Amino acid sequence: MKGIVGILGLGKRSTNFYLETLQKSYFKIYGDYHTFPFLLYQIDFNTLNPYLPNQFSKLIPISQNLILELKKLPVKKWLIPNITFHETFDKLETKIPVFHPIALCLNFCKLHAVKEVTIFGTDYTMNADYLRGNLKNANISVQKIDLEDLKFINQFRKKVYENIEETKDIAVYASFIEKYASRSYVIIACTELSLVTEKINSKKIIDLAKLQINEVLKFSIN
Repeated sequence: MKGIVGILGLGKRSTNFYLETLQKSYFKIYGDYHTFPFLLYQIDFNTLNPYLPNQFSKLIPISQNLILELKKLPVKKWLIPNITFHETFDKLETKIPVFHPIALCLNFCKLHAVKEVTIFGTDYTMNADYLRGNLKNANISVQKIDLEDLKFINQFRKKVYENIEETKDIAVYASFIEKYASRSYVIIACTELSLVTEKINSKKIIDLAKLQINEVLKFSIN
């Protein structure tokens, strides 16, 4: 192993998604009774969540103090199970090594010659310049999503967060994947959406959570 992986515990369901996926993948590789080794640092997500995605005057000092605590731990690299939170981390003076979803996304697009994408995520992520700007700087065109579709996706991911999504909601979401994947690659930029996207088969999906997980496995495997 190249070093201990740290996982920052945030929202329960999204954090569990990362943990369970890592454990399943690690077991597939090694079998027997192998379990993925990591260090979990769990925080009260509500110290951050009220200020997400972009109340940086609140998020930055809280996060800076958090970083100082994380730096005390024997961790080589950190996995942060919240795509939006990385924008805050990018603004911090003191930093820690992370499996950065945006860097991984840009690398994937370069390797696979991806030139057009549509973003599925929170309302903020789908409209703000953070992810869109990074993509455009890499000469990747970001396609506009229909307003009603955008509203549904944002409401749907809130249902998933609260664990109250229904079968009919998932079916509509899957139809949106099919619709936009026929035009471009679809970037899944919200961990709640990753929870349901893993059941949808499409070669045109770029799931940022899965990119992080795959990179963690590559980093950890002997």
